[in-house]
Amino acid sequence: MKYRTPPLLLPTLALAGALTGCSGGNPPPVTFKLTELAPLGGTESYAYAINENGQVAGYAATTGDSAAHAVLWTASKATDLGTLGGATSYGYAINAGGQIAGYSETSDTHHNDGAFWTGTRVTDLGPDAVANGINAGAQIVGSVGGSIKHAVTWVEAAPIELGTFGGQESNATAINDGGWIVGYSELQGGSATHAVLWKGTAPTDLGTLGGHYSFAMAVNNSGQIAGYAGLAGDSPTHAALWNGATPTDLGTLGGTSSMALGISDTGLVVGSSTIRGDSAIHATLWIGRTIYDLNDLLDASGRGWTLVEARDINFAGQIVGWGQTASGQKHAFLLTPTKPIPLPPKSGS
Repeated sequence: MKYRTPPLLLPTLALAGALTGCSGGNPPPVTFKLTELAPLGGTESYAYAINENGQVAGYAATTGDSAAHAVLWTASKATDLGTLGGATSYGYAINAGGQIAGYSETSDTHHNDGAFWTGTRVTDLGPDAVANGINAGAQIVGSVGGSIKHAVTWVEAAPIELGTFGGQESNATAINDGGWIVGYSELQGGSATHAVLWKGTAPTDLGTLGGHYSFAMAVNNSGQIAGYAGLAGDSPTHAALWNGATPTDLGTLGGTSSMALGISDTGLVVGSSTIRGDSAIHATLWIGRTIYDLNDLLDASGRGWTLVEARDINFAGQIVGWGQTASGQKHAFLLTPTKPIPLPPKSGS
């Protein structure tokens, strides 16, 4: 079964060419042990988020690859979270209590509904919805709508729309424990899409790196925001870190494009980047503005793997995402540092 791309991101880096080794050109500050987060009997799995207890949320293929289900991994043990009656569900975010936000197909297969799991009990958040983020207080954010999506936060399972910059479409991607929400919104007229920070329902424009587009993907409890933005001319996009409303370009692994997708409370950033020549995409770690190819930081446990995308990182420095195994399958991974990761400068520069 070929799964359609989960509707969390709009633009993504396109995989190109063979997945081959590459060095970010910086000496390794730490090494990581790799733990495979296996599917539910199928051939594919993907990890989106990790909490401070090391619990991981994502999705995995079921036996025969007939479906993909939202999954909670605890110490590499996979728990099938089920669906709202349809074949497919995805877990996108997890809070400290192990509650998971995402979405699921319904039994009539005409709707994808927002979904909220507490254990294996799932709550339907309504039709044409995707829940992208959840904080410690179980406040959930995401989007609702069919062809035109609007950013929302759910209050007692009812969606409340967030403000925009005057355009039609917006999306909320993450929320911190203080209730700060990030995402992106079209500007009036639809000529551009900018990263946005909501405090309440008032949007703050986070700007770009010179282009018309930017996307905020993660926010930590210190208010630092990670995402990506277009350079002048809008091609390519580079990973960006916001300390306040001004983005810092985090650079690449030698290729043209990169994306920052997760940030820890200590300010460490993870994501992906094309390597030199744009021949492949590799999972990345940024410590301040210094970029590392996570493939270069693996110990012997990662032999044969190519890490393609890092999605989230917790306070302890554990990183989750997906990569290609030695046998060529796409599997989720959990990386655990063998010693504490050096922290970035407090300025984030």
